[in-house]
This record gives sequence, structure tokens and C-alpha cells, in this order.
Amino acid sequence: AKLARRYKLPLVLDIRDIFRENLLAVLANPLLKWVLNPVLRQIEQYTFGYAQHINLVSPAFAQYFSAYSQASYSHHTNGIDEAFLHALPSRKSVKPVYTRTILYVGNIGEGQVLHRIIPEVARQLGDAYQFVIVGEGGAKQKLKQAVATLPNVFVQEAVSRAKVAALYAQADYLLVHLNDAETFEYLLPSKLFEYAATDKPILAGVAGFTRQFMAGHIDNCLFFRPGNAAELVQLLRQTPYRTQARPAFVARFRRDRIMANLARQILATIPSGSHKPLTP
Repeated sequence: AKLARRYKLPLVLDIRDIFRENLLAVLANPLLKWVLNPVLRQIEQYTFGYAQHINLVSPAFAQYFSAYSQASYSHHTNGIDEAFLHALPSRKSVKPVYTRTILYVGNIGEGQVLHRIIPEVARQLGDAYQFVIVGEGGAKQKLKQAVATLPNVFVQEAVSRAKVAALYAQADYLLVHLNDAETFEYLLPSKLFEYAATDKPILAGVAGFTRQFMAGHIDNCLFFRPGNAAELVQLLRQTPYRTQARPAFVARFRRDRIMANLARQILATIPSGSHKPLTP
């Protein structure tokens, strides 16, 4: 925004998260919240208030941005990367002790609060299921401490995209879980699009717009309330297992197609002759 103002250039933003709200939702220190809130709001106003066009990855962000009426808006979502367009066929991992593998790949932070849901579910399910958690994040140590005595939970380091695709093929279920704070009900995690490119059932501890989007676009999702271990255990015990390919979703949400549409949107927004090179 500062560079755009200095050189009198159009500013186009692609918003994939609402940083201020999410940060305040996970901070525990009320004094820190009180200090940061007005500072972050000023940064938002300075940035969003100058933009000519704003893409919102989640249509649920629209109300939050209603004050910035000078901008035009679009809603191009996250998408499926090339590495996951041709998902590996399902492959059952050979582990004689366990019958089903529940996989989570992604950020392990206060936004996902895996340490609040996985330990209790793993204890109740016992040897019938194993959890494999792959990723990094600020709450990873909390999770490792919470599952330290559980033999059916494995917390691993982040891996390459090629290895992630192989992990999806080996898993039985794919897990997504978000904090139950209201701000997380508006998100569309990028991980959903990778998950939906597979044929695996998705265990979704989500609410609000996130749940609406998944229910309307992604087949074979099993929903439970965020943080509700009993609901998830009941789902797993009572719902017959099945896989289901999602070719229509993959075709609609390819990232290359979405980015091409966004590029056309940007070019249509910028006035002719305004994209001049920056000069010192």
C-alpha cells in the first residue's frame, strides 16, 4: 500500500485471512489485545482503504470489508495445486495393530487447537484407529505433550508436497479442525482443497461458513462441532466407511483456472496505461 501510494499505482489485494481478528482471537493476554487492536485496525484502514480491487478468498469476509466501498470485489477461492490434481489411488497402509488411519496435514496452531480434540478422541478409540499429524506450528509442543502417553498418535515433521500426496493415499480419513472462536467460522482453509482432491472421507470439526461451503461443494464429509470429541467418536463408530472421488470439485477448483480468472479480473480493474515500471 505504501509503494502504491508513493508511485500513484493501482493496488490490488488478495485477502486469504483476516489477520487482526484471528490474532486477537488466539491471544490470551487482554492487555496485549488492547494495545494491538487499534494499531492493527489503522494498518488495515491504510491498506484496504487505498485498494482499487480486493479479492476475498471467502465470500464470508464481505461484511468485514463493507466499509471499503472505494474498491471493487471478487471472490476467487483457494484452489487445488497441480501436485494434487491427479491424486494417488487409495492405498491401505499395512499396520496390523490398527484398522483405520486418521491423517492431519497442515498448521498446528491455536487456530486448529488439535491438542484439545485429538488426545480425548484417541483415548476413546484405542487401537482401532491411529492418528498421524504432520506439520509445524505454535501449538505443536502442546499437542506433543498432550499425546505423549498415547501409543496411537504420531506427530511428525512437515514433509514435501510429493510426500504429502503419498500420505493422503495411505490414509483412511482426512481431518480438518478449527478453533470454535467466531472468526474461524469464516475461513476456507487451503487444506480443504487438497483433501477434496482425494477420494477419502473428510472429518470436519468446523462451523459457520466453512461448514456451509463444505456441505455444499464437497461430498463425503462427516461433520462434528469443533472441540466435541464425543461427536467425532460417535461419527467414526456409527458411520459406514466409504471412499468417493470428487471430479466435479476438482474441475471447478483447479488453482491454475482460479488464478487465470483472478489475473483477468486484475487486468480488467487496472486502468489502461497505469501499469508502469517502478523507478528509483
